[in-house]
Formats: sequence, structure tokens, C-alpha cells
Amino acid sequence: HHSTNSTNIIRCGLESLYHEAEAELKKCATEEERIFLRSAMRGLLAVKLIAEKFAKAADRKLETASDPEEVRFLNMISRAGRRVPWKPAETFYEGLAMFPFLYEVIASLEGNGLSAFGRLDFVLGPLYERDLAAGRITRDEAVDLLSRALCFTDCRYDKYGSWKDAYNTQENGTAMSLGGYGEEGKVVCNEVTMMILEVHRKWNLLFPKLQLRICRETPKAFFDAANANLLEGRNVLSFLNDDCIIAAQVRAGKRREDEIGRAHV
Repeated sequence: HHSTNSTNIIRCGLESLYHEAEAELKKCATEEERIFLRSAMRGLLAVKLIAEKFAKAADRKLETASDPEEVRFLNMISRAGRRVPWKPAETFYEGLAMFPFLYEVIASLEGNGLSAFGRLDFVLGPLYERDLAAGRITRDEAVDLLSRALCFTDCRYDKYGSWKDAYNTQENGTAMSLGGYGEEGKVVCNEVTMMILEVHRKWNLLFPKLQLRICRETPKAFFDAANANLLEGRNVLSFLNDDCIIAAQVRAGKRREDEIGRAHV
């Protein structure tokens, strides 16, 4: 499963990567290196332009929109498209919107099928808490946004039809990691974790496939929320043991700090 480096992009924005490439351009020893960096910079600018096109499309729809909910969402798209992913996400909505956007736009530009959203709870948890404290969002609003985002992958496939007749036998491969170790070795289990498990179960989703990272310090609430699916006969979850996987990756020569933040899928 391929994924974007969504954590760094959401936290730092593509602009920071552009300036890094710009600085490295001055140090290049060969023309091949310069061509690579210039191509990368043009690609980053292309992503910025695509996001801005979404904002402009929302503006055009706003000229005739009258439904309050439609107007609300169009305004959100208009504002977000002018900021992210070029700038770091400042709100829960901006961070959430970046996951499917990066998933689609990078796969389209690079010609490489991506199949993992990354770690939504790890990245979005702090943004949600910040918005909640500032009165910018309620839990119900966050659940509604997560429902719409997760249905983005599930609704494209007819789960009630025969898998033999479906494209790629109904297997779109989209995965998402929840829980596991986070920064400074702290276990990730926040309100966003619980909301995603709630939404996935409520709407009886198959995709995105939830890869649940567990370890010896995973709280009981995490297992209870996950096991509620199994008690209802929904066998759509995978459990991955962080203690075993991270140790194995370190023995293979990888850095522990890199593996803690990685989206195991």
C-alpha cells in the first residue's frame, strides 16, 4: 500500500517543501539534480493551482446557491482551497479535506495508485481539540464531516452486488491506520479515533479498511469500540501489533522514530 507523507504536508504545507527544494537547487552539482528539483517544484505549484481551481469552482456555485447547507460547504471549500495544501492546516476541516485531496491529486499527477489515507486520528486529533476549545466546531459537526469523508471511498463500490462482476472485484485497497504509538512513544487514542470507529460502524462501511494499531498500552476503550463491530458480525477490521512490528523494523535497520510515525498498512 502506497501513501503520501500526509503528516508532514498537513503540518508544514507544500510551501515548505517548495522552499526546501529551492534552497537545495543552489547546491546542485549536476544538471540531472537541477532538473529533478525543478520538476519537483513545478509539481508542487501544480498541486497548489489544482486546489485553487476547486476554490474558484466553489465561488461560481455560490453565485446561484440558495440552500443554507450547500452555501456553508461551498464557503468552506472556497476558503480551504486557497490555503491548503500549500499552507499548513489550521482547522479540523482543512486537515480532513487534505487527506482525500492529496490521495487523489498525487496519484493523478504521479501515475502511481495510492491506497492508504494515513493516520487521521494521529494528525487530526490536535486540530479537533484546538477547534473544539475555540468554539469553531462541535462533536456532531466533526462526526458529520468524518462521515462524508469516509463515504468518499466506500460509496464508489456496490457492496450489495456480486464481487465477480465488479471492477477489481470490489477491492479498492484504500486503508487507514488508527491508534498505535505516536510521538514521544505516547499511544494515540483520542476523540477522533473514537469518532472514526463510530462512523465506520454506524454506516456499515467496508472502505476505508481500518488497520488498528495496538500495543501493550492501548486503552480498553479502543478495544471496546473496535470489538463492537465484531459483536455485530462486522469482520472488517485488521489488528496490527505495534510492539512486534516496530521492533522487527528496527532490527531490519530502520529508525524507531520513523516507524512510530509510519502508517502501517
